[in-house]
This record gives sequence, C-alpha cells and structure tokens, in this order.
Amino acid sequence: MTEITSRRELRPRAPEGAVVKHVRASRDLRRLAFARADGDAPGIYLEELASGAPPALVCGEDVPIEGAGFSADGAYVAYVVGSEQPYGRERTVGWANDAAEGELGRVGGAAFAWTPKGSLIVADLEQEALIQYDPLTAVSRVIMPLCDAGDTALPPRIAVSPKGKRIAVVCRRSEDAVTEVWIAERDGGAIKSSILTQVPGLDPHVCPFWSPKGLTLGLLIVHPTHAKSAGIAVRRLRGDGEILHERELLDAPEPPAWAPSSDAIALFTADGVAEGGEIGPQRLALIHCRTRELRPLAGPRIPVGSPAFLDGATLLVDGGIAATVLTFDAPP
Repeated sequence: MTEITSRRELRPRAPEGAVVKHVRASRDLRRLAFARADGDAPGIYLEELASGAPPALVCGEDVPIEGAGFSADGAYVAYVVGSEQPYGRERTVGWANDAAEGELGRVGGAAFAWTPKGSLIVADLEQEALIQYDPLTAVSRVIMPLCDAGDTALPPRIAVSPKGKRIAVVCRRSEDAVTEVWIAERDGGAIKSSILTQVPGLDPHVCPFWSPKGLTLGLLIVHPTHAKSAGIAVRRLRGDGEILHERELLDAPEPPAWAPSSDAIALFTADGVAEGGEIGPQRLALIHCRTRELRPLAGPRIPVGSPAFLDGATLLVDGGIAATVLTFDAPP
C-alpha cells in the first residue's frame, strides 16, 4: 500500500501579515511564484529559493490576481489579472521571466495553460478564441473558436496533453445552459476542434486532466447544486466515459493528476460537509484505476491545491497558500 514517507513545504518569504495566494513552484523546485492580496504591496512575486534573496515584484496590481503558473522549464510565469465584476470579459493574462525585466506581455484572457514546449495557451473571451502565444515574441495564432458565458467565478479551464498534441477546453454556453468540453488536436499541419461532451447547467466545476500518454481524458465534475462529485475517464476520447468514483460530497474543484504509472490518480476529496453548498474539509487521496478504490492518504492535512507528479514517486501540490512536495514509498 502506497504511503507518504516525506513531506516538504515551500512557503514564500513574505512579510508578516501579508496575504499570500496562488503559490506555485517550478517543476525543478528552484523558483516560487505567488500573489499578494494585501493592501501594502499587491501583485505577482517571484522568489529564487537557492539565492536567499527576498521575493521580487514582477507585476504590481491592485485588482485580484486569480492564478499563476510556470512553464514546463520554469523559465516563465504567467498569471490571470481579474475583474471586479461578476460577469465580463475584462480579465487579462500577463507573463514574465525575470523581475528585473518586469512584465514581458499582457493580453486579453480569462485562463491559460502552458504547452510542454513553452507556448502559452490563452482563452480570450473578447476575441472568442483559444489563442497560442510565443512568450518571447508575443506572436500569436488562433487555435479554435471559443464561446463562454464570462462568469468570473467559473472561467474556462484548459488542459494540455503531456506531448502537447491535444488540448481540452471547458467553457459554458449560457443560451443553452450547458457546460461543454472541447478538444483541439493537431491533424497534420492543421488543428481541428470538436466537442467531446456536454454537462447540463452552467454551475458545475469541470476539471480536465490527461493520462500520461495523452490518450485518455479525465474529468472531475463537482456539482454544487446537487452536492455531488464524480471522476470520469473518457478512454481514447470515445464514448460517454467510465465512472472512476462518485460521491454525494463536494470534492475540491482542482484538476487531479494521473500518476506516471497510469495506475492511480491523485486528487482532493471531501471528508466532511460544509453548509450552504460550500466546499468542506478536504484530504488528498488516491484512486486506484483498476479497483476504483478511493483511499485518503494518512497524515496531516495538506493545503488544497493542484497536484502534479514530478516523477513516479514525487508529488507536488501547489496553487494554494503553500507548495508541498510529497515523496511516496513506491510509485502509486
């Protein structure tokens, strides 16, 4: 049975009293990016962990920072600058690679993801398109059309397959009150897009995640209205998908991570109930794909975030108030 043998927590060197959010670690664990949401010095910061130097401000903003994320090689960090309106298209995506140079680019966008080769994929609601950018030159190309309701609490979600061949996009179509999952895929020199599935309603959280070979798409669906959660695997992007787990509790709406072995999936699951349809207390767990056993991991609670396997036995969880590195006694 897989157990956690070590745990290391990476916290930014922020001043006492600072409100820190969206802590992200580069995959080589050399850099942290995070947002400060307090009134003293809001914005996005970068910290070089080995240098011992204090974090450096990359981009100062007095509006909400809604997320951050490193490119695969850790050279760039991108972030979403939010809107104070509950609905709208005013959000933007910025990126940088060094605090001394400041921000390298800023474009319209409600969500982003990095490709394995370092291109930035942005969901631009104003242009109604999924757009790919070169972070160095800002040269862009449209990947596919995109229609979304523009709810700032439920922005589009983007997941790029491990080899970068496929992109899954979750968006919401208000006129038909459905949440849609689309797939963009390279076909020779062209890119084709097609709808994979629809989920009734505009309020479910649908979190896409890819299998290690990029052939199967996982979907974590958290439905506040019905107080239910489910994990689904769409094998080779065909059919309705198989249910891996289903619960009458609200799991954290964070994309799960498939282990490199393909035998297990790491995700946060509810082990308690909150009032008013809110997300309750969560615990990191593993789903064993063959048996479909859902097993919460023992030990102290880990701050809720986005899990990602760094190798077969090392799991990074970040995106919340800290980044946590977990080592297992055997590959899950």
